[in-house]
Amino acid sequence: VYNLGATKVMYYMDFSRINYDYLRYFTTALKSADIVPEKFLYMSSLSAMGPGDEKGYTPFDESMIPMPNTRYGASKLKAEMWLEMDGMPYIIFRPTGIYGPRDHDYFLMFKSISKGFDFSVGFRKQLLTFIYVEDLSRAVFDALEKAPVKETYDISEPRGYTQKEFRRLTAKAIGKKVVFPVRMPLWGVKAVSVIAEKIGVARMKPSTLNRDKYKIMKQRNWGVDVSKASRDFGFSPRVSLADGISESIRWYREEGWI
Repeated sequence: VYNLGATKVMYYMDFSRINYDYLRYFTTALKSADIVPEKFLYMSSLSAMGPGDEKGYTPFDESMIPMPNTRYGASKLKAEMWLEMDGMPYIIFRPTGIYGPRDHDYFLMFKSISKGFDFSVGFRKQLLTFIYVEDLSRAVFDALEKAPVKETYDISEPRGYTQKEFRRLTAKAIGKKVVFPVRMPLWGVKAVSVIAEKIGVARMKPSTLNRDKYKIMKQRNWGVDVSKASRDFGFSPRVSLADGISESIRWYREEGWI
């Protein structure tokens, strides 16, 4: 299972270096040492697909042509293409937003809601999808056991959620009765992202908010069709978003994060 990767970097060229070059070096070393495994599962990302259908909200499926619009997504697609050209017995996972204990990115949203504010981006409908970390882990082992090689799978809880639904489930898990939704215009989020990115470079530390991340937050449709994974290796997430959020909040509280 190859799970090494960078989701945020200080310099954009590092996406290609970490997400593509490191994989290329690794698989080349495996072949040189004659220890190529029977199956090689690579953790890619749904961002490799690009924006998708932003009007009709058609769910992503594996037959669609990837058109990434971020440097992160492009580096993941580049890595996928290398595995195909290199002849590795690959299985590629493209998970949607992964959340759960120890995660830092969704934690920022949980923490904001715990303080009574829910920040969202843009004014058009946004369809969000999630996968709880334990469901993703189970899918990895199931795929290694049952899935055929040289196949790609989109991985997500089968249904999508609006920001309002996410806010309601999180507020309930935290026990927050009043949460004020704050919608930020795209131009405002873009400006903040540019500034945060420059501050990160000045501090020699990658920023969670940056121009690449802005394009991901701007995306309206994250709907996913997981029927291929279900058919090929019995993929069926056990943890609903409500239960996953509750478990995550419990862990954050025990560890003193919230």
